[in-house]
Amino acid sequence: MRNWAAKLNERLARGEACVLVTVALAKGSTPREAGARMIVSATAREGSVGGGRLEYLALARARELLQSGEGPAVVDFSLGPELGQCCGGFTRLFFERLLPRDGDWLAPLANAPDESAVIVTGADGAAGLKAVVRLGDEAPGDLPPAVRAAALALLAETGASSLLELPEAGARYLLDPFSPSGRPLWLFGAGHVGRALVHVLAELPFNVHWVDERRAEFPETVPENVTVHASARPVRAVDEAPPGSLFLVMTHAHQLDFELCARILERGDFAYLGLIGSKSKRQRFLRGLRELGLAESALSRLVCPIGIGGIAGKSPGEIAVATAAQLLQLEAAQDRAAVPAKESRWAR
Repeated sequence: MRNWAAKLNERLARGEACVLVTVALAKGSTPREAGARMIVSATAREGSVGGGRLEYLALARARELLQSGEGPAVVDFSLGPELGQCCGGFTRLFFERLLPRDGDWLAPLANAPDESAVIVTGADGAAGLKAVVRLGDEAPGDLPPAVRAAALALLAETGASSLLELPEAGARYLLDPFSPSGRPLWLFGAGHVGRALVHVLAELPFNVHWVDERRAEFPETVPENVTVHASARPVRAVDEAPPGSLFLVMTHAHQLDFELCARILERGDFAYLGLIGSKSKRQRFLRGLRELGLAESALSRLVCPIGIGGIAGKSPGEIAVATAAQLLQLEAAQDRAAVPAKESRWAR
């Protein structure tokens, strides 16, 4: 669920009590990964922790907590025959009941979504403890040193949610990384493929900056993970992107496409550069880029045509789905490569 902090903060601000359900551990074959979340109120829910029988039981447990007022709860689920599921994995869910008055820690996260943090929530012997740990901040006085150290390590490693157990204290702590803005993706072009791609990316973990010089081409409303830039000089927007960004170039003019690709390749600190077009367009662009003096090692990073193989369709929707799948493949490959701490997970 994207921007869960903002969604939860909005419900609390309206006076609703909620239960935040977080996947604290996922082992083996499970429907959702650690860090997946679901917000449950008396009348609604947002997000998902896995669907099927697991989610049915999680929803029932959350509603029980809303009624009973109990503190945080940790519940384990084996996804086998006894649960009516055949995944065969193991999921540990963390349930936290939140009232409107409990949201003081949440508003800063909801209003500053680009700042990474680890949210610490105590259970059992530490029930009632809530802390937000950021790099450089002073440790809250009631946060055990071992817990703060584990939270800081999680921040450096950009890892997933986990449950830290301190048996000697009879306490458990959910360590929940918060970094909602997603990977920066700069999309140049608000034509038919660009519009289709923005629609597909709406529920994916990307922070999309959508650039076009034609303001009228943008729709009246865009997904919450999209920022519109109506720029008279789109090439200048390339310099605004942080290192490790993804770039997709699909404007209305081949010359503008060329200028954008040249500037991005000159930067060199990007994770992906995709250009819409055919193999022949790629060859024409490569000839021109060589004339500018760009090295072959840089030119080899230009992806054109874009999208995963095996999808022959050329409709905007098909191109958008194939391209989004290619970006997700890149993410998975970067995760497997185990990027070192403090280095962009998208850097090459």
